[in-house]
Amino acid sequence: GVEGKEKDRMVRRLEEENQRLRREVGRKEEALGVLRISELRFRQECANLKSYAIDMARGMTSMEVQLYDVDDAIADETERLTLAYLPVIRELQEELNQVKEQLAEERRNNGKARR
Repeated sequence: GVEGKEKDRMVRRLEEENQRLRREVGRKEEALGVLRISELRFRQECANLKSYAIDMARGMTSMEVQLYDVDDAIADETERLTLAYLPVIRELQEELNQVKEQLAEERRNNGKARR
């Protein structure tokens, strides 16, 4: 009688508790699965950012190398132009000196003619 009904009630409560705990374990496993997916996405994002940072650093290094190349090219071109125009500059300087001499000569001659 009474003992049998009490046992049945206890068994039912234990079965209900067991089912409730199984459902809770299922929910927690689902939450863990979501966390695992989030962790994988996060790790992938970190890997992408690291790769992007490395690419940026390589790009900046490449730009620095290019700037050095540009500086070298400017220096080379300046030297080349200086060497190319030196004869022209000397020639113009000589012409200028000749014109100055001619002017000075003309002034001297004009001074003598006025006397």
